Amino acid sequence: MIHRPLDSNFCVRSPTPSPPECHQQFPINELPIELLGEIFAHAICPEDEPRFTTYERGVKEYNFREQTILSISHTCNYWRDVALLIPELWSHLHIVGPNEGCLRLVRLFLQRSGNAPTLDLRLHQIFRADTWPDEFVKREVHFTKQILALWFAHARRWRSIDLHLLVDGSLDFDLVQTLTPASMRHVEAARLQFSWFTYENALQDAMWNIIATSPVLTEARWKYRSIPYPPSFPGPYNLITPRPLSLPYARLAKLQLRNVMVDDFLAFLPQCTRVQWIDLAIVGVIDYSMNKLTVPTLQTVCVHGASYGISVLLDHLITPNLKRLEVGPMDVNSSCISRLLIRSQCSLEHLALPEDLSEETLLSMFQLPCMASVKRLAVGYRITQKLLLALTLPDEGQAAKPVLPLLQDILIRRFSAPDGVLLAMVQSRFREDGSGLKVLDVRVDEAGNNFADVEGLFGLVLRGLTMYWLGQGHTIFNDRIEVFD
Repeated sequence: MIHRPLDSNFCVRSPTPSPPECHQQFPINELPIELLGEIFAHAICPEDEPRFTTYERGVKEYNFREQTILSISHTCNYWRDVALLIPELWSHLHIVGPNEGCLRLVRLFLQRSGNAPTLDLRLHQIFRADTWPDEFVKREVHFTKQILALWFAHARRWRSIDLHLLVDGSLDFDLVQTLTPASMRHVEAARLQFSWFTYENALQDAMWNIIATSPVLTEARWKYRSIPYPPSFPGPYNLITPRPLSLPYARLAKLQLRNVMVDDFLAFLPQCTRVQWIDLAIVGVIDYSMNKLTVPTLQTVCVHGASYGISVLLDHLITPNLKRLEVGPMDVNSSCISRLLIRSQCSLEHLALPEDLSEETLLSMFQLPCMASVKRLAVGYRITQKLLLALTLPDEGQAAKPVLPLLQDILIRRFSAPDGVLLAMVQSRFREDGSGLKVLDVRVDEAGNNFADVEGLFGLVLRGLTMYWLGQGHTIFNDRIEVFD
């Protein structure tokens, strides 16, 4: 989905309100309406992505924009008047588990979005017909149909559309046929994931065919639908239905794919001449007879799923402009990560590593030339004293070459080291002027007496370090410390 602040030329409905005298004492209320609206927009749609993806960091995607704008509009009468005057603030709708309350929310937002030129819409069902009582499923389908009918009536305003439909029959074919190329001219991003029934496959293909006519489409996300092989088939794989053939692959900058077969992905990747970002959930590979592929435009690679599929993919890519690499859990051939970085000779800035890497693999990876530019690091492997000493910057005047000299943000998911070692590493990198380590996120894996670490790090928090510490005995959340038994 697209997250962005308001356009610089957004319109404010008239008349323009003025803050009451009792609120004029607050400096924020002295700002022009347009600037205050921009602040509201950034609060609703933050530009920055989560620093690490869900499978690496455990951070949920920001899904509560509707609650944010409603909270803003209920802060005071003046803020409510300002929020109601700016249609763009009401143009983002994310519905999870459609129900009667969601339907009322949709009607409210469509009314208040007024003449906003574009809408960002997302609807995810949560009840599957094979695991939930029939009454729950039928109720969700009922409200899904009503919400989609309202959204399709505003199709000419879509900027992004995300539909995750788990139940067959949630979307009527007649509704899809109301879409026209003229109504799709603003669509920049689309994600369609329907149930695997044959009728739903045809419905999804019909939607992709019409969405593909958008002249500004740059982001596509889909899940390959798997169909079980006949029992006589000798193999562990499922039959994966074809990808959308009508998409303008040469224009796409972002691809998020689920249930990916590596050989199929590498077969059409050369068509994506502008792709900059890929997020893949890999299920396997059938044909290993593939040549290495250079993708000069690719800057972000996020992969997880089947370990052998990940290793095959990384061993067949050359990414000279790679800036961000995130690799999910893998239990085989983890050296493929180092081989990709060596082969690509890129200037990496963001690296998230799985927990299966060995200490020796990590230490050797830290020495690679491309690691000298890394600013953000997430490590799933248990951080030991040896690794912390390797990350500790040498004192000035020492001839030792520093490891990861530009590191600003580090996530340690499994920490186990003697008390004081982590503090020494952080102290060697922290700079009060903000030029060194800025963010530290630590998860203590086992009970220990890290009192010197906690006390010293909290002192650095007071001097400007952003820190999160979760573990036995202590919890630090940025500017406060909690101690418990």
